[in-house]
Amino acid sequence: MNFVLVVLSLFFSLIIFELYLQVVDEVFTTPKPGSIWAEDSDYPLNYFEQPLEFGSGARPGTYRAHKIAPNGLDVFNVEYDIGSDGFRTTSGKIDVAHRVNFFGGSFTFGEALQSGETLPSHFKSFLSDYYVKNFGFHGYGAHEALAILESDHDTKGDINFLLTAPWHAERMRCIAGSSSSSSPVYRLNKYDKVMRSGNCLSEINSGNSFKRDFHELTYIVGGSKLATLYNRTSKRKAESIRDDEIDLYIKVIAKISFLSKNRGQKFIVGYIKSENDYFKDTKFSNSIIMDRIRKAGAHVIDMTLSVDAETLLDKYVVHPEYERHPSSLANYERAKLLSDFVKN
Repeated sequence: MNFVLVVLSLFFSLIIFELYLQVVDEVFTTPKPGSIWAEDSDYPLNYFEQPLEFGSGARPGTYRAHKIAPNGLDVFNVEYDIGSDGFRTTSGKIDVAHRVNFFGGSFTFGEALQSGETLPSHFKSFLSDYYVKNFGFHGYGAHEALAILESDHDTKGDINFLLTAPWHAERMRCIAGSSSSSSPVYRLNKYDKVMRSGNCLSEINSGNSFKRDFHELTYIVGGSKLATLYNRTSKRKAESIRDDEIDLYIKVIAKISFLSKNRGQKFIVGYIKSENDYFKDTKFSNSIIMDRIRKAGAHVIDMTLSVDAETLLDKYVVHPEYERHPSSLANYERAKLLSDFVKN
């Protein structure tokens, strides 16, 4: 009995010490100066409108998004043109032969870029006989794409395209103070089918957010990685992604594939790989996820633009130090991959 107590005492002492080192490292590390919003920037203060049908949204109008580096130089200085439906507009004719609906988050929206530099705009430059509708928005993921397709919005067309990455699975969580109260929530029913389960406000009020924290704690304890408790429950960093969260993410995409097929639409997924260590505590990998999405009936195009996420070149981001969203060149090359696939 005394031996067990000694072992347990040493075990928890090591845990406390590791947590202490983690906290000290974060508290006493001097943060690097970041970029700031310029005084003439409408974004984000005068831009967002909540609550909306799918969570965060934008008010119709034209908004300047202007960010500057600590040295005073521009990181980017662009305008966001938002249509009456709350989504970004793309120039071009509507009465053309074909249509593609673009879904995703800020990568699809075109964060930090002019309207003509977005992925939908570049795609249209390759295939002018296609009308493109940009349903992408800051912070959106696969679940918003599904919610839009299940809504009364006009989503007719020949192709539904989703630009996504595994970390979209994290966006399906509801976190008090961080998630938009009206963000859609999806769960698996008793038949293992993806079903809409209200919104984040109802999720948080139901106590499911607390249940996740408790599950997270037991998951870490069971995995003998208590030293990561600070990261996982307080900061909720990427290490905390779980098998069931990735599985739900894949099944949401599978339901989009099912809906598209039933409506006579092709469904194409542009997949951007996560870092290799993102899946270190799971049974998943980038290749496993892509294979499962293909088995769900979707066409999958690897749009990482590099062998892996770690080797992505700086030319594919807006600013290598202060803005890691895709550059116009990245969107051009991804649009080329998509247009070539559509033509073939």
